[in-house]
Amino acid sequence: MWRGETPGGTALHLSILGVVSLALYAGALENDFVTDDVLQLRNNPFLTSYRYIPQLFRSNVWSFMHEMTNYYRPLHMLVSMGEYHLFGWHAWAYHLVNLLLNFAAIAAAYFLIRGLVEAQLAFWACLFFAFHPIHSEVVVWIAALPELLCALSLFGGMRLYHLARSGIHPGRNYAVAAALFFAGLFCKETTAVFPALLLAYEYFYRQESLRAIVRGFRRFLPYAGTLAIYIVVRLKALGTFAPTAAKFTRWQIALSAPVLLCQYILKVLWPVNLNYFYYFTPQNRVGLEVIASVVLIGALVVALFWLRKPQPLLAFALAWFLIVLAPVLDCARVGENVFTERYLYIPSLGFCILAGWAWIRLMAAASRKVMFAIAVPGLAALLILCGVLIVRRVPDWSSDLRLYQKTAVQSPDSSRMQSYLGISYYYAGQYEAAIEPLKRAIELEPDSPLTHLYLSLAFSSFGDEQDAKTHLAEAERLNRRNDVPWSLFAQAYANLKQWDRAIECDRKELALEPDNPVLYTGLAEALQENGQTQESIATFRRAIQLHPDFLDASTNLAITLAQQGETDEAIATLVTALRAHPSGPHADAGWFNLGNIYANNRQWNDAAAAYQHALDLNPDLDAARQRMESVEAQRGAQQQ
Repeated sequence: MWRGETPGGTALHLSILGVVSLALYAGALENDFVTDDVLQLRNNPFLTSYRYIPQLFRSNVWSFMHEMTNYYRPLHMLVSMGEYHLFGWHAWAYHLVNLLLNFAAIAAAYFLIRGLVEAQLAFWACLFFAFHPIHSEVVVWIAALPELLCALSLFGGMRLYHLARSGIHPGRNYAVAAALFFAGLFCKETTAVFPALLLAYEYFYRQESLRAIVRGFRRFLPYAGTLAIYIVVRLKALGTFAPTAAKFTRWQIALSAPVLLCQYILKVLWPVNLNYFYYFTPQNRVGLEVIASVVLIGALVVALFWLRKPQPLLAFALAWFLIVLAPVLDCARVGENVFTERYLYIPSLGFCILAGWAWIRLMAAASRKVMFAIAVPGLAALLILCGVLIVRRVPDWSSDLRLYQKTAVQSPDSSRMQSYLGISYYYAGQYEAAIEPLKRAIELEPDSPLTHLYLSLAFSSFGDEQDAKTHLAEAERLNRRNDVPWSLFAQAYANLKQWDRAIECDRKELALEPDNPVLYTGLAEALQENGQTQESIATFRRAIQLHPDFLDASTNLAITLAQQGETDEAIATLVTALRAHPSGPHADAGWFNLGNIYANNRQWNDAAAAYQHALDLNPDLDAARQRMESVEAQRGAQQQ
């Protein structure tokens, strides 16, 4: 058995944990951006320039879409902004950051547990943590970055507090723990449980009496003050502390909370059939499921207090699990995906401590024969099974289409997942395949304007104009609260060549988002198709004025100018934009169109260089390769 009390033992433990955690998720480096990675990152103009940093601290994470949510995470957005400026939009780099942060969280957990007890339990608990399949969503989903940052805050803050309570540089460690707590609050709201974890640490792990905890209230003042400052800042930014994300009655919330908790317990114990979107039905009456859940939770609470004297670490581990999960049991405030695997990432550390303790006790009690004949092979089989579950799960997150194909089968009664599957088929260019899941979504939720709208887009994309018009009219009728962006309606009308209506819808959306360069670009394209060329050019210029980093506007303006015979200005516009962002979003299209303009102007060398830039960014851009071959032929003929 590894005691690992020496620095060499610690290095060995961390090396094993690092190799395991990185190897299990290495396949994620081949995955793309999926779901919120695209919506919240790639489509977020606030991440593309440091001048938007104040905006990140003044609004919620979806404010760029003019949505009100209870997600106030400016440091998360700041980290994502840093990733963009370091890596552009190369998905593998973002996945690598998640993998490294996962290992950092494991290392932080290791040092926390080693400080609480000893290195042997720290190693086994963290090995189980690294192998637990329930963590796969957090590690492979770029948008789950807040969970990793929150874990670092809670694991690291708790370790520093423990060091301070143990008399090791108390002033410094209390202060740094408060700083970590403060940073974590601006990454994910769950960090707010830290003071409750400190109380649990004092009562269960240190076995302090309630009177002693009250007498030592000064230790908690920095954390209470930190939380108070955060609440003030949050209220200033959001106008409310936690706006309700879903509509449930108080009765439904009260009945559903114990059932949700038991579902989380079962999932951490039996992490199979992992699912991105669990279909949730709130509890409406006191049935057998509610009663059984309350009994189980009551037993856990009894065990929690019973363990306080004989096994204080285990009592604290169980308290950790329950406390960190508590905020997500309020189903009215956690979003539409009420039960979700990523919420188990941080709480599961408590479970892994319990599992590690049980394994060490088994090793101590069992004979050598039993260990090598049963226990060790059994553990090896369990870890192999967990590893297989993780490795097989990672590719499910490789693309929107693959993820929704899997999820729609797992949650067939979710209209949202059926709709998202159809939308994914649409954006993959598989328009006919999109029809069936979109129709299924309509069967489940007939009043969804978004689903009707994408049915219209899918039908029009392969020429069925009659059905396209029918569903478009229905979508517009149902969009009473402007839940669906008018820019999507503009796209649907553009598919039907109804340019006046497309322009009207773009202008409606611009009235709601007057500073959105993407909307100005869409409006300019519709104006151009409608023959309003000069107004189109002015609108493209407005988009560039609002957001000089938005390459699509510069590309489309250059194309329009070239069509009007303003070749020199077209080239100057696009060259300036590409010099500023030679490899940014859609830069391959920018270089390709610059090559076209050069080629049309018979500037063969410049055209070839531009096409080569496009191919360097996107080797699969066959149009650039074909045009390059044509340019090479022209250059050869010119030299002869």
